[in-house]
Amino acid sequence: MGVSLLFLGLMFFSAHFLVLLFQRTKIPDVFFLILLGFLAGPVSGFVNLKDFGVVGNVLSTFALVLLLFEGGTHLSPATLSQSLKGTLGLALSTFFLTVAIAASVGVFFMGLSVLGALTLGTILGGISPAVVIPLAKYLGLSDNNQTSVILESALTDVLSIILTFSLINLGVGGHFAIGPMLGQLLSAFLFAVIIGLLGSLVWILVLNSIRGIPNTVFSTLAFGLVLYGLTEFLGFSGAFAALAFGFGLTNQVELGFHRLPLVKKGNPASLTSIELSFFSEVTFLLKTFFFFFLGLSFQWADLQSLPYILIFLGALFTFRPFLAGLFLKAKTEKREGALISVLVPKGLASAVLAGIPLARGMTDGATIQSFTVTAVILSVVVTSVLVLLVEKTPLVRFYALFFPRPLPEAATEAETPKIDP
Repeated sequence: MGVSLLFLGLMFFSAHFLVLLFQRTKIPDVFFLILLGFLAGPVSGFVNLKDFGVVGNVLSTFALVLLLFEGGTHLSPATLSQSLKGTLGLALSTFFLTVAIAASVGVFFMGLSVLGALTLGTILGGISPAVVIPLAKYLGLSDNNQTSVILESALTDVLSIILTFSLINLGVGGHFAIGPMLGQLLSAFLFAVIIGLLGSLVWILVLNSIRGIPNTVFSTLAFGLVLYGLTEFLGFSGAFAALAFGFGLTNQVELGFHRLPLVKKGNPASLTSIELSFFSEVTFLLKTFFFFFLGLSFQWADLQSLPYILIFLGALFTFRPFLAGLFLKAKTEKREGALISVLVPKGLASAVLAGIPLARGMTDGATIQSFTVTAVILSVVVTSVLVLLVEKTPLVRFYALFFPRPLPEAATEAETPKIDP
C-alpha cells in the first residue's frame, strides 16, 4: 500500500508537468497518465489494482460527475441553441455507426451471436466525457464546439446505457419492447434535466446560508453528487442532471430564475471565482486519477482480442470525419473540425457496462468484457496520438477536406491556450 500511495502522490505532481508539456508539444496529458498507470501496474507490478478496491471505481465516477458539472458551468443558452441541431445529428449518427462497426466485427471476425455483437456495439457506442471535455478545453475549441463535444458525449453515454440494458434483457429473458425503451430514453433525458435545473434553483437560494458555515467550499460539489445519485436512483440520467446543475448555477438570469417570486424574496447566490477555481482544481485532481486508474486496469489476457479491436478502431476513426463534416461543416473551421473528428474515445460507461453481460449470464459475456476493456484503453491512446498528429503534422489536411471553412487569420498559428494546472 505504501508503494501505491508513493506512486499516487508522484503522479499528481507529474500531472501538472504533463499539462505544461501538452501546451508546448500538443501531446495530450491523458496519454502519459494512462502510460504511467500501465507502467506502474501491469508492467512493473509496483502498484496493485486491488489496493484501490471499490474506491477506484467510486473515484472514477466522481471524476465523471465533476467533469460534467464543470462542463455545464461553461455552457450558455446562446451556444446551446446554436450547437444543438448539429450535435444531435452527429451524436446519433456516430453512436449507431459505432454499433454497426462493432457488431460487424463481432459477427464476422469473432463469431459472436447477432445479439451479443449488438450488445458489444451499444456498450462501445458512448463517447467518454472524462476524456473529451478536458481535451476540448485544453485545445482551445470555440464555445460552440466545446458545447457540441460536451453534449455529444453526454447523449451517447445515455444511449449506450439504456440500449445495452434493453439488449441484455432480451438475451436473458427474451423480452424487448421498443415503446417502453423509447419512453425510458426520453424520460432519462427530460427528467434528468428537470432535476438538475430544480437542484440549481434550490442551491442558489440556500448557498449564501451555507457559506456562513465554516469549510463549506466543497458543498456545491457535494450537492451535485447528491443530485447525480438521486437521479440515477430514480432511473434517469445522472450525467444530464450534473450537466444541467452546472448550467443552471451559471445562467440564472438567462433562465429567468430572478423573476420567480421565491427568488425575489430570497437571497440568491452566484458562484464566486474562488469556488470555480476550486472546482477546477478538484476536477483536475480526479481526472488525473481516472486516467492513471485506466492504465492500471489493463489486463494482459485481454490482448487476445487486439487484432479485432484494431479493425474496430480503424474503421471508427476513418468514418468519423465524414459524419463530423456532414453535421458541423457549416460552422466549423478546419482545425477544430479535424480535432472533433478524432474525439471519439470510449471511457467509464463502457468499462462499467462491459462486465454486466457476463454477470447476467449472456453466452458471449466473457468475450464482450475482454474486448471492451482493451478497446476503451486503446481508443483513448489513439485519440491522444491523433490529436498530436492533427496539431503537428500534415494529417490535418485530410480532415480539412470535410470542413470548407478556412482558419481565421488570427488563428492560423493556433496555439493551445495556457491552462492553470
